[in-house]
Amino acid sequence: MTLAEYFSPKYAIEDVLKKGKGCVAKEKIPAGELLVKETPFERALKDTADKALVMNHLLQSVHGTVMRDPATRDEVYSLYPSKEISDREFDKKAPSPEKEEDDPFPDALVEDLNHLYNIITCNTFLVDDHDSPGGTCFALFLKASRFNHSCTPNCHYYFHRGDLYIRALSDIAKGEELTISYCSEYRSRQDRREHLRRIYHFTCGCPRCAELGLFDVTLDALRCENKLCDYYLTTDKAGVTRCTGCGATKSASWVASVRKDIERKVSNDPLNPNVLDALHPRSEDAFAFYARVVAAAFKDKKQVAERAPDGLACGKKMVACLQGAGVNPEELLHTVVRCAVLSRNVAERDALWNKARELCVKYRGSPDVALFFPLLWTPAVRAKE
Repeated sequence: MTLAEYFSPKYAIEDVLKKGKGCVAKEKIPAGELLVKETPFERALKDTADKALVMNHLLQSVHGTVMRDPATRDEVYSLYPSKEISDREFDKKAPSPEKEEDDPFPDALVEDLNHLYNIITCNTFLVDDHDSPGGTCFALFLKASRFNHSCTPNCHYYFHRGDLYIRALSDIAKGEELTISYCSEYRSRQDRREHLRRIYHFTCGCPRCAELGLFDVTLDALRCENKLCDYYLTTDKAGVTRCTGCGATKSASWVASVRKDIERKVSNDPLNPNVLDALHPRSEDAFAFYARVVAAAFKDKKQVAERAPDGLACGKKMVACLQGAGVNPEELLHTVVRCAVLSRNVAERDALWNKARELCVKYRGSPDVALFFPLLWTPAVRAKE
């Protein structure tokens, strides 16, 4: 029997310093344990590129539900609302209730919809698993929304058939806060903070953002132009860019010029490996290049034989990057599966599928890879075409 929803009794929603409400472990939680399985409170299909319009549809659904069922109102309205979204957002994005053309909005209704819109923008999840009912959508999950963000989370979430699952990513001690990541962990501190400010309207102060470590340094690193050195440039807290090998320093204008040249190359030819010449091989820009090549290998099935070797090589580099980072198990799992599909070597392919099964057991509690990738283009399907 499959449970419709599940919420572990091993955590509770409590006050968290400087974060408002959050989820805290009531007892020790082992890595891999299921903490949440939740169905959407409300959802809106992402059937247009206009996110504001989709959020408008979601707002209408949520507002209608809380009006019909007052018992849910308190739970919805207790979620964190962004304080940085202008009250004028309602005029552009919120739905118009049924009324006469010359009848102005009641002030109380305007204020209520503004507040609800602010809650929704900060608490929705993009549900993009292959077998989500109806397709990709934005959805509000009331219990999962209580998990705060960290760039080094101890929990991770994923979707299956439209439901949201949260599992422990590592062993969690009693009294420790449970956190998930609201963005890709394989991004530089600056990019992560900009994304979180733009989408969720807060500045991240997690330990990883507070203290710039070696991994975050390499995410934004350039290669030293001295070919006899071939080490990498890093920028310290004082803003000085220095080579970790020969010690040479570079001006801010030189760094800006190199980055502008990289942007130009990427814009002109996003699959050109020459863009990597100036980058640390584990930088976020190099990682993005690997991802583009892997995606291109799957884009055109007629050219897969030609693109597969490059896709597999870049996929393996993505796996190495993600394993080195020790974050984002979902992206790691997806990448290993894609490598298995692209591999032409039977022994290598079997090894990759076994690795994918191990990751499924570790991070999803099931060894069945096919269960989570029902629409993936598998070697068996490819052989019949």
